[in-house]
Amino acid sequence: MIGCRCVLWVQSVLTTLGLAYEVVSLDGAILMAELSDAKRKALRKCLLVGNLYLLDVIEGWSTEKIKFLCHVWEETVHDHNPITRAAYLVSQLGGNDDAIGAFFKANEGIVISKFCIKDKLRRAMVMLLNTTLTVHEIYIELHYPSEAYFCRRFFISTKQTPTQFRIAGVMPA
Repeated sequence: MIGCRCVLWVQSVLTTLGLAYEVVSLDGAILMAELSDAKRKALRKCLLVGNLYLLDVIEGWSTEKIKFLCHVWEETVHDHNPITRAAYLVSQLGGNDDAIGAFFKANEGIVISKFCIKDKLRRAMVMLLNTTLTVHEIYIELHYPSEAYFCRRFFISTKQTPTQFRIAGVMPA
């Protein structure tokens, strides 16, 4: 029901602004003509009222670039700088953190924070299977706050301890 209301709301916004469209769905809208800068600004403002974002204005953004920047932040930036991941992404991509998050979720089906957690766990699995690093060394390498926290997160995700995972030697699909 919420999805239907969103579609109807976007249709009404487009109609109110005098913007012709081919289709409006939960995946987005296809407009009949290019937007002028004034119409683009008005549409962006109207969509924000409904906590929606105009994603076509995000030049140079890709989910791969966002993933890469998250990795860069995790590996280098936050060790030496108190900047948050969201602030770092905004500084590198422009826009705002809500729009970046909405763009990423729309394209990947997962929020950035959950992607980062899964990616960090995936890197831990690779390290466990392909290196002789200890669990202690891996948690430090991956910037977990403590070894106990790393082991708990790992177990929640895999239903195995890091040591059990290493012994099993099988990466999940």
